[in-house]
Amino acid sequence: MTMIGHGSHRTAVERQIPLPVWNHPDFQRWLTARQRPDHMLTDARVLWLQLDAAGIPVGWVLKAQFTCGDQESPSSEFITFGDLHMEKT
Repeated sequence: MTMIGHGSHRTAVERQIPLPVWNHPDFQRWLTARQRPDHMLTDARVLWLQLDAAGIPVGWVLKAQFTCGDQESPSSEFITFGDLHMEKT
């Protein structure tokens, strides 16, 4: 429950996005830039997520789908945030 903190009010497809990603300022800036009445988020999946030692996201890859106006099929975007690198174990 500590990771969730105060949570966040989300609806429909927004619930598919993990809270640490949803609450990140970079993600919110990206989403806000795309939100308008004729541009609807229809699917979102985090494909890769890197957390720091405190459990805070420092990088992720997200696949998002939007429908625009009368467009029948959604368009997909792959979005990367943060310093994306794989650590060797």
